[in-house]
Amino acid sequence: PDEGKTTVSLCLSRVSALSGQRVLLIDCDLRRPTVHAAFQIPGTPGVSDIMDRPEIPVSRITDRLSIIPAGRLEGDPMGVLTSAAMTSLLEHAR
Repeated sequence: PDEGKTTVSLCLSRVSALSGQRVLLIDCDLRRPTVHAAFQIPGTPGVSDIMDRPEIPVSRITDRLSIIPAGRLEGDPMGVLTSAAMTSLLEHAR
């Protein structure tokens, strides 16, 4: 905690989008999610909901920057992050 991982991710995503790259920032901090607050978007649904939903809504911030928030965790974070649904989400995003 408090090492600046989220701050670095936010800054890199913004700078990359400003430089013309398409960016999808996925908040995988399922214990202390903050990306949604930084962009003032709803925190749910999000990554933690991938087991229950076939599609997770993506919040478009700009033409080049989109966000998937962490969502609300009600269980095991590693179970969500190592699931087939997460693999599918990343493949689809790619």
